[in-house]
Amino acid sequence: MPLTDKQFDQVITLLHQVSDKIIRPYFKRLSSKEIREKNPGDFVTVADEKSEIFLTENLKKILPNSLVVGEEACENDPSILNLLEGEHEAVWVIDPVDGTYNFAHGRSHFGILLSLVEKGQTTYGWLYDVPGERVAYAIKGEGAYLRCPAKEQYETRLLFFHQPPALSEMIGQVGGGQAWHFGSQLNNAVKELRNTRCSLHDFLKFGLGEADFVYHKQTKPWDHTAPVLFIEECGGYTANLSNREKYNPTFFGQIPILSTMNKENWDEISNIILSQKEKVA
Repeated sequence: MPLTDKQFDQVITLLHQVSDKIIRPYFKRLSSKEIREKNPGDFVTVADEKSEIFLTENLKKILPNSLVVGEEACENDPSILNLLEGEHEAVWVIDPVDGTYNFAHGRSHFGILLSLVEKGQTTYGWLYDVPGERVAYAIKGEGAYLRCPAKEQYETRLLFFHQPPALSEMIGQVGGGQAWHFGSQLNNAVKELRNTRCSLHDFLKFGLGEADFVYHKQTKPWDHTAPVLFIEECGGYTANLSNREKYNPTFFGQIPILSTMNKENWDEISNIILSQKEKVA
């Protein structure tokens, strides 16, 4: 069921509120007690936890009877992921602070990722760049847009891909906190590989023409449902490198995905990655 214009605007307002009331006040002001590691290199802060609670409570008010899959909630109860299997009418997927490592270390590549999944399909996605006060969003079948500043509707513009550059001129965003294998065939084939440690900014840069593809070795619904819909509505293509299956919201764990401007690009770049000695997952 499509969101009404009022509900859609309420979501934008909610993202703006959680940014101003919770996330921004903690940026560069976190104490050591307010940061912890869930796993080595996988950080969570009090801002993540408070933001997810705030979003969960208020999103359910915007769309009654909806359910929520939140990153921090899933850390405590992985069975919540089952809500994305396709039976439910409306499931919000929340990454309350995407790029937590950057956020916790005073770096500006972070934000909020939010999507709405209906019966197993992502129908809405929002990428809120908190430091830049920009929100990119996508509606399935209706395009991808950028609103800058986020609270001003009249600044919205439609985004779509143009002709991709030659492979040797491409810039790729690669995910994960580990250093990329700079001796790899992919690195030698393209102009540059970059790592921002933030899924939101990897895909936002791609959608805005600052990069030409995104390659992530691991996939999580809160990191990828909104960004992948955003890229698809720009005209792009995203699939699992292991079996070429098109992306869907149930992807989780060691599932490598490649997102490109079109299927031809995907075939070309995936063949290079798969020919590498390094494992793709």
